[in-house]
Amino acid sequence: MIWDSSNLDSALLNLPNEIDSLICSVEQLEEYCENEPYIAIVGGGPKGFYALDSFLSRAKDYLKQPQFKDKKLNVHWYNDNRNFATGPHFNTDLPSYFLVNRCIAEITCWEQHEDEDQHSNKLNLIGWLQKYSNSSQEVKWDHLCTRELLGYYFLDACMSIIKEKHPQIIVHLLKEDIIDLDIEEDQFSLKAKAQDIPFHYDSILFATGHSYQNTSFSYLKSNQNAGYSIIDEIYPIDKLNEIPARAEVAVWGTGLTFLDAMLELTEGRGGIFYKKDEEYHYLSSGKEPIMFPFSRRSLPNLPGNPFSNTKKRKLTFLNDTWLSELIAENKKVDFLNEVIPLLDMEVKYAFYPLIPNFKEMDKEAVLNFLKDDKAEKYFSLNALMDPFSHSKLPSDSNFQEFVVDLSNYCMQMTEFGEFQSPMAAAIGALREGYEQIVKLYNEVGFTAESQKAFLDRWAPNINHLAYGPPREVSEKFFCLMREGYINFLFSEMPSVTQSGNSIRLKNKYIEKDFQFLLNARVPKGNLRLNNNSLFDRMLEKSIIKEWINDSYRTGAIELDEFGKPTGLNENLQLYFYGIPEEGQMVNKDNILRTQNNNAVSWAEQGLFEIQKRYVSGKERGAYDGQNFNLDSA
Repeated sequence: MIWDSSNLDSALLNLPNEIDSLICSVEQLEEYCENEPYIAIVGGGPKGFYALDSFLSRAKDYLKQPQFKDKKLNVHWYNDNRNFATGPHFNTDLPSYFLVNRCIAEITCWEQHEDEDQHSNKLNLIGWLQKYSNSSQEVKWDHLCTRELLGYYFLDACMSIIKEKHPQIIVHLLKEDIIDLDIEEDQFSLKAKAQDIPFHYDSILFATGHSYQNTSFSYLKSNQNAGYSIIDEIYPIDKLNEIPARAEVAVWGTGLTFLDAMLELTEGRGGIFYKKDEEYHYLSSGKEPIMFPFSRRSLPNLPGNPFSNTKKRKLTFLNDTWLSELIAENKKVDFLNEVIPLLDMEVKYAFYPLIPNFKEMDKEAVLNFLKDDKAEKYFSLNALMDPFSHSKLPSDSNFQEFVVDLSNYCMQMTEFGEFQSPMAAAIGALREGYEQIVKLYNEVGFTAESQKAFLDRWAPNINHLAYGPPREVSEKFFCLMREGYINFLFSEMPSVTQSGNSIRLKNKYIEKDFQFLLNARVPKGNLRLNNNSLFDRMLEKSIIKEWINDSYRTGAIELDEFGKPTGLNENLQLYFYGIPEEGQMVNKDNILRTQNNNAVSWAEQGLFEIQKRYVSGKERGAYDGQNFNLDSA
């Protein structure tokens, strides 16, 4: 079952208009009052909403104090477009063929509380669907949903906290593109693209999400008269309208963003997928281009199978005991030598017991086989990462045929989920192992050389394999590849150069010219690439600095464990949350609040500092990075 907005109570469909009616301009606000606290959240996606919720839920205790009886607490929530709470990726205007890349189990936009009875109105996605669905269909944990439906869930939650906020808290949603920040004594000022913002803020959190420019093919744009076209990003999705029917388009990227482009250029142009004998077929509209994807790995995602906290692979080697012992050593980990061998064992130990020849063997016998260096093994972590090299096929083989055969094999070997299908089991072990690796990275870090290898190669490849699309999308991809709308030409990453009025892709085996080049990758933040003008200006002013791990220059913002720039005056309340933390922390591109929720630290510390600043004659409380105490120390 795939849930979409057609399954919702019709009253919810007005939510986009409700939140849109709250958006205003800076000119409409009351004048700045220096005796009142002001806080700002920059970034209007789900992480910005999470930050707002964290702040509002904690501010209620703050406002119980008699000293604040007549004071207002001003919250300014900025976004560069009108997609508050959803961001572009969960916009309610998205087509229904864009799915959330995980089943609905455990999806929630709320913090987890011990006293759940007091938060019974804060429903997870399953509970919300049970309450607001107009369908007689039972809601099950392994169901899927569309991204636009999840957008309605976010909007409903966001509207609920705004409506239920304390009357002394004034929340304004402001459509402004913030481009600069300055520090004035112990407060901040902001500058928008259109104007200076006439307020001084006591606390600011940046949750700006995917806000980086794609600079990959800038060298091809110097010739203004060139006859080719480069599309730097696929969002908003109507950018793809530039690609004409039947055009051959080179697509850089073979991951989840490519799959969005694939669906928009086929189903989005009137093509129809239908099933016959349990297999997808495609009825063309005649408006589709032919896509030629390429990347460093040049292989598609593997399909993701449903999992939940109670229904997923359990680890044997990278388990919690292993993790605790490594963290307790309190030293940087050599990822390549201390982790990769165990991850290799983990995926093999998940795969082999589900192969017919091994099903009758006990665990000890399987382990002995895996540890025997002389025993030939056709499956391993390296085989999963680089199946073409592992296949030992000639390098000039027909790569399209290889990818079709590989995709067919993987679809068969993942069909029954991670407890019954060998490849699905290996992917599940890879996913769970990566979750442990992320905890290790975030807690103690890796040595410089192994961190570079992890960020450059291993993390992108593991994400590509372990966090694939729903099987439904993989089946559509396989159908389009089989029917000739997707063609994998390049087994190795080609060079991309200008050739007259064309763009030429070339490696040592094949070359081809194109008039259209689509960048279907989401750019990562990198201070060394100057691909975010706001952060560039903050770097120039030494408000932030680059994180350097020994000799390795990461390009990431150096932050403490709570998301605050290191070296900043401790009284200055400036935090980063989500995607801007990538590099210093890993796996921040996540709709769940359970990992590295810096919004809590920001809200608690911000309120603590506001109390010191605006409550005269009261002793300072104590903040230890975990608990916010409004009483005197």
